[in-house]
Amino acid sequence: MLRLGDSFKGATCLTNAEVTIFLANAKSNYEANDKAVPEAFDQTLAYANRFSQIRHPVANMAAVQGLRKELEAGEWTNDEMETEVKLEQFEIASLINLKPEEHEEAVALIPSLAKRFSESQVEDMIEKINRFSGSIN
Repeated sequence: MLRLGDSFKGATCLTNAEVTIFLANAKSNYEANDKAVPEAFDQTLAYANRFSQIRHPVANMAAVQGLRKELEAGEWTNDEMETEVKLEQFEIASLINLKPEEHEEAVALIPSLAKRFSESQVEDMIEKINRFSGSIN
């Protein structure tokens, strides 16, 4: 279990693609109500879109949502504890945002993966991300 503090209990960590979708919808609401979009808002939207690992997240919203659902639904067996383990929200967002290409990179960037998942399980997660990303890029 990750120890991120009480502030994160039950919280969903958003990916850059999800933030882009949220901000793009909010920007549309601003514009529909003839309100000026603050410069900082536009800058934040541009940043989230630039660093999203999914091209055109707004146009590919179904793929963004599908990837999150696939990773949230995934269950892997932890052989040491003989229990089913799931990815934490922070791990899901980090995997999608960082999009590691191999096991070593993933566990270097997200150390909690090495403690709970085998190499083949982490590679399975990476393959799922690549499959979704490859279908829309």
